[in-house]
Amino acid sequence: MNIELELSYKLKQINEESLARFLAGKESETAYDFYAHIKPVFEEGSNVANDWKDLLAERYKTDRPKHIHPSQLESTVENIQQQILQSFDPKAKSLRYKNTKESVDYVVNSVIEWLEKSKP
Repeated sequence: MNIELELSYKLKQINEESLARFLAGKESETAYDFYAHIKPVFEEGSNVANDWKDLLAERYKTDRPKHIHPSQLESTVENIQQQILQSFDPKAKSLRYKNTKESVDYVVNSVIEWLEKSKP
């Protein structure tokens, strides 16, 4: 499996973990410590997302997919970062969270489909 595909699956996993944390936090209204809980998770997710975007931006130059644009990759990085942060906030709006999660899922799934079709 190539690194772009690996990172795409990792982003899906991060998005699912964020959803689970968001739903659990909504029920229990858990308070998280910024340095102990939020910062490490955000930094890991942000690093994965930025590496993913950078690698795909390079690949996009040579293998232009029909339904994926560079601006979508940038938006997905911003959205996953927001997802991670909001997953720690029990007061975050559920509808907005759900819509942002679906947006990330759509782009990441489209990228996975593109990468799997263009395997050598």
